Amino acid sequence: MEPRQDLRFCVTPDRTTLACALTGSGPKLVRAGTWMSHLECEMREPAAAATLEALGRHHTIVRYDPRGCGLSTRQLERLDFETLLSDFETVMDTLAPEPAALLGISCGAPIAIAYAARHPHRVSELVIVNGYGRAYFSAPTTPPHLLEEAKLLLA
Repeated sequence: MEPRQDLRFCVTPDRTTLACALTGSGPKLVRAGTWMSHLECEMREPAAAATLEALGRHHTIVRYDPRGCGLSTRQLERLDFETLLSDFETVMDTLAPEPAALLGISCGAPIAIAYAARHPHRVSELVIVNGYGRAYFSAPTTPPHLLEEAKLLLA
């Protein structure tokens, strides 16, 4: 059985609509956006649903589809770190205005970390899972041929 989720939408300053979902009950735990998200499909994935159900026993889990993913606006004007961080700020302002725990998983980790650094008074706890502080391609030791390959794949 899928956990019940309350779907909502919020709008960013640049008028992008972000789909958000609340699951469970208790103090809020806000998950920073992750790569390739779809709120409805995630609920049908057994492992994800079980994790949300377990976390939701003690927390209201706040999740959202980042711009370009799932139920959020698909047309992208910008997709850079500052824009993604601004989107997270919108989700926090709309759905978690009181101090809340943050969950940064994988590529959501730098967003959660940056938000906590900029707004420490809004963060009660910070949980990082499989995260990183700097992207592989920004490291000074990244071989030049890998940078060129990445640029070609993104073009």
